[in-house]
Amino acid sequence: MSVVGIFGGTFDPIHRGHIEIARYVHRTLELDHVRFVLSAQPPHRRPTIASTADRAHMLELAIAGEPGFVADPREQQRRGPSYTIWTLRSMRGERPTQPLALIVGMDAFQSLNTWYCWEQILALCHLIVLPRPGWTSSDKHVDWYRDTISSDPSELDRASAGKVYACDAPLIDVSASAVRRKIQDGEDVSADLPEAVWGYIRKHGLYDYSKSIEHRNMQSEQLKDLALAAMDDMKGKDVRVMDVRELTDITDYMVVVSGSSDRHVKAIADKIVDTLREQNLRPLGVEGREHSNWVLLDFGDLVIHVMHPEARRFYDLEGLWSEQVKQMLLERRERHSE
Repeated sequence: MSVVGIFGGTFDPIHRGHIEIARYVHRTLELDHVRFVLSAQPPHRRPTIASTADRAHMLELAIAGEPGFVADPREQQRRGPSYTIWTLRSMRGERPTQPLALIVGMDAFQSLNTWYCWEQILALCHLIVLPRPGWTSSDKHVDWYRDTISSDPSELDRASAGKVYACDAPLIDVSASAVRRKIQDGEDVSADLPEAVWGYIRKHGLYDYSKSIEHRNMQSEQLKDLALAAMDDMKGKDVRVMDVRELTDITDYMVVVSGSSDRHVKAIADKIVDTLREQNLRPLGVEGREHSNWVLLDFGDLVIHVMHPEARRFYDLEGLWSEQVKQMLLERRERHSE
């Protein structure tokens, strides 16, 4: 009879760290399955940012298709504070003899004596603790669980409850609070969240995502206007502004402008860089300045091509804006980050 893992949390939002830790524990300890229990009304924390319904939807999206992962809705269905002891009693009633193991981080473990009816927890389940580096059984919180420590994971399967096992899971450098802050600041969190969860947040404007987009759009508009003013000052010709926000997430605007000569191309590019630098805006990269028949200025949300007319006709960027230009930008930014 395999152990059932219980992984509780507010999941506000559920992120890559939650999923990877659960995968590791599930695989390494050969658990029967892991039950994700959403804390509807966490008694030890501030109210959640996203609603219970939104957090539940994100949880379902995050674990969809994950073998051995199950969303357990009982704390959403129960009124009042989401006390873990009530959840454990409910699960034990459904599984009188099956081993249950509550998965907790070291922070939660060290504050366990502040939980409601905490003394009864080990009578209902095992504890799988995800320790920090350097944690040992000689820590100051050892007294109440000294006789329950196990270094043998197979002991979890031989009893239904009562053991504390330290699982050496990898440390994942991501937190829900950091993810929320990045979303509010308009930063990219695609590497921190399951793709479906990130899509849900964008669609429903959670964590002030819609405001961050408005702020980002305002910034990119100001960036574009400053650059256009600099082009006008230097008598740039045939300015073409393309709003590509619906086509790609690489940039917001692509601008193509012509200079009458190689010297004019260089002068326009230098003027744009100097103008934006006065506003503490520096390009992610500049390419082609040494040749001056085509200078690329990458400001992130704004990409500018300053070109000699012959080069502009030959490369036809306006007509080719698609995979070729996107790939060029991606490769250039990868080189810049190395």
